[in-house]
Amino acid sequence: MGKKVYEEENIRAIADKIREKTGGDATYKTSQMPSGIEEVYEAGQKAEYDRFWDNNPIAKGATSGENLFSGKSWNDETFKPKYDIIISDLSSCYMMFKACGVTDLVKRLAECGVRLDMSNASTLYYAFFDSKITHIGEISLIRASLYGGTAATAGMFQASAQLHTIDKLIVNEDVVYANTIFTGCTALANITIEGVVGNNVSFADCKSLTHESLMSIINALKDYSNKTMLRFSDTDYTVSGYDTDPRGATFDVHYAEIVDGSLECECSIDGMYGIKITVYDVDISEADLPYISNVEFDVISVDSDDMPIVDVVITVDKTVMSKTLTIGSANIAKLTEAEKKKVTDKGWWLK
Repeated sequence: MGKKVYEEENIRAIADKIREKTGGDATYKTSQMPSGIEEVYEAGQKAEYDRFWDNNPIAKGATSGENLFSGKSWNDETFKPKYDIIISDLSSCYMMFKACGVTDLVKRLAECGVRLDMSNASTLYYAFFDSKITHIGEISLIRASLYGGTAATAGMFQASAQLHTIDKLIVNEDVVYANTIFTGCTALANITIEGVVGNNVSFADCKSLTHESLMSIINALKDYSNKTMLRFSDTDYTVSGYDTDPRGATFDVHYAEIVDGSLECECSIDGMYGIKITVYDVDISEADLPYISNVEFDVISVDSDDMPIVDVVITVDKTVMSKTLTIGSANIAKLTEAEKKKVTDKGWWLK
């Protein structure tokens, strides 16, 4: 029988300490001591985790987001929030995730069972500047823009070259977008806009945007068009220089004048020029003539002899192009002519 090199009371003391630190009541053989010590280590980690997050401002519900998770020390291993991250009313989120090393923020929050709500922030400038985040969930710009103007969004996502998806960007027509909000977001492919975009916005560096994302942006643009449709029924007209039946067609107007009570227009369609349209006995103001953009022969029904009944529809377009959507040539190339026209028809320049 070998010599015993430990005292039983010491072993009992070690077991007691393991139970004390882990909060358990298990009994231990000497062969189980290593795993028990590992449990003590894990319990210590849990205690430190609880101590850190219980003393973090977000546990008190009065969070300012300034520099809260900024820096490379925050990554997928260290970012394990215990509580919902809710920014309190009119607090700043300045550099909240600047240079943060977390990758999929949505996934990480879900794994921790918490949510992020920055919707009450008064400023969001540089909030995600130079972060390694690839996926952001729902972000609202409405309150920040209300209180901070352009500066509220300055550099918000700037230099986040790995940012690939923003699930939902919530806006309204009053949100003002800094030129740098998406600067350097070359990997951004997916973004859904909820609300109305009413001011100049630039996605010039976001060359990876999907067609779906581009259309989400375009569909959200506020309609600044100022068009009046003048409809004339049972009106005589002539079309010269165009050999095809004009019924159902829409012509672009380049010049219009009133001659003896009739509207005479120089027009084109599908690249064909030299077309002259005369619409007889119409009541149109001289002041509207420079703004006539289209003449359409709208087939509204057929008569008893199956002959089309046509209304002449004249568009008076006084839209002033005052806003600019900048998406860059690479993204413009992804759009059809009709999709590009949708932008300009709303009174926006497309660059």
